[in-house]
Amino acid sequence: MSMIKKKQRLHHDDDERDEEIEKDKGKKFKISFWVLLGVILLALIPRWFFLFFKTDIQTFGSFWYGDVFHHWMIGYLTKEIGLAKGFLRLWDLKGLEYYWGLLHPMILVGLFKVTGSADILIARLLSLVCGVASIALVWLIVQRYWNKAAAWGAVIIASFSPIGIFTDVSGMTDPLSTVLVLGAIYLWPRKPFWAGTLLALSAMNRAEYWFFAAGLVLVSMVVYKNWDKRIAMFLGWLWLMALYMKYLMDKTGNAIYPVATNFFATARGDWFEGKILKPDQLFYIGIAKGMFVATALATVWFFKKKPRGKWLWAFGLLNMGFVTGILSLTAYKESWMDRIWVDRLWNWPQMFLGIFLAVVVLWWLPRRWRWWKKLKLGWLVIGGVVVASQLLWQVFVDNDGFLAYKWGFYRPLAKTVADRYEGGSILLPERTDFLVYSLVKYNGIEGKNFIGQMFGPFFYIEGDAFADWEEHRPTVEKFFKENDIRLMVLDIKYDEEPVYLKLTEQEPGWFTHIDSFGEGKVYRVHIE
Repeated sequence: MSMIKKKQRLHHDDDERDEEIEKDKGKKFKISFWVLLGVILLALIPRWFFLFFKTDIQTFGSFWYGDVFHHWMIGYLTKEIGLAKGFLRLWDLKGLEYYWGLLHPMILVGLFKVTGSADILIARLLSLVCGVASIALVWLIVQRYWNKAAAWGAVIIASFSPIGIFTDVSGMTDPLSTVLVLGAIYLWPRKPFWAGTLLALSAMNRAEYWFFAAGLVLVSMVVYKNWDKRIAMFLGWLWLMALYMKYLMDKTGNAIYPVATNFFATARGDWFEGKILKPDQLFYIGIAKGMFVATALATVWFFKKKPRGKWLWAFGLLNMGFVTGILSLTAYKESWMDRIWVDRLWNWPQMFLGIFLAVVVLWWLPRRWRWWKKLKLGWLVIGGVVVASQLLWQVFVDNDGFLAYKWGFYRPLAKTVADRYEGGSILLPERTDFLVYSLVKYNGIEGKNFIGQMFGPFFYIEGDAFADWEEHRPTVEKFFKENDIRLMVLDIKYDEEPVYLKLTEQEPGWFTHIDSFGEGKVYRVHIE
């Protein structure tokens, strides 16, 4: 018995001396409050200045990232309607409440309640804080594994990157997942359980982070030998992912719903039309394919050399491979636009490349060539990259990154609706996030009064409802009565299946056309 215990102890000691674990613990260093504050301010000031002095907070990025307002709407309507319907019940008028993830809308719910406001600024500040925190974590991680110079170089590049600034203040959800993974990288391997938990949280926010988080878990199982660390990290990831998958199964009937729906919609191409790509698009897609191959080769090198900071490099390679692969090898390439090189998809990859560059020119080269360090050439490279990167602002301008998309239509339409509102519920069209925001922000109509046409009675009727109208008429009438619908808004321009317009023609006694703005029509509903 004593011999077995001795062998177990020796095996445990071998695990504790796992070379890769020891390498990835990195060196300990004292974190100066004032220095860390300086890092935070360096990242914060350009983002704060850009958001409050170079953009219109209410319209910025709406042409590029209309999804910001969709994310806002899911959070707002979850607070107003969803949570009253069931445990962690998300709510959306477009049927995509579970498409991205649970975490972001629930954080918005909390922020809306705490602040007593539902302004889009809250979503923008959330992404800004996550972006700044990510850069602070980069400083901590790079300093641990390499040196202070490389850490500052990486932070300077990231702080002044136009891609990073634009993405971090946009209000999109990506910065939240990024900061969670970077937090996990910082905690690994000293706090493996909590590192795994942060990986799971990142997956609860965006579908692609299911792959990144699982990829880091798999890398850990393959590269390291220490069972204590690996199992603790695996359990930290598993317990939360298991709960989340159970939650998704209960709410959607599919335990991997965000991954499945994102794959079918974008990678397989259910949301695309099979259009023929232009020569210039094919040229850039070729570049993306080349980058994908380069990433694959770098991954082979990674597993062969097993460098320090393996989670950091693995996260970068996983993300680079995913972005270049989806842009070049899947149906998503049909969404290719000239602005794709400065899109939010590149936010972490360009930060990753900045870290790599900083490590090479401020840690690796100075250790090999004294004259490189003596001439401060590393800092010249960092400064040159920062200056050159500012040219990317012109790409944002040329591609209407600051254009107030759709507001010229939805704000006046919301005012038209509000002027006619006399209580009860409003039946809104499918393309409705901008309209909902305008009704709430500028006209004070609460979200609990909104009903979505997407999941009206026609959603559950197979075939043409009007072909056998006498059978379906009571169902439709009951829907309007039970929901106390007093106004109905139709967006004729974007209504691909104008079933409610047909309803007004089928039952003219139920509706009175009372106002219009552009392609938007407002009807008074009077079903007794």
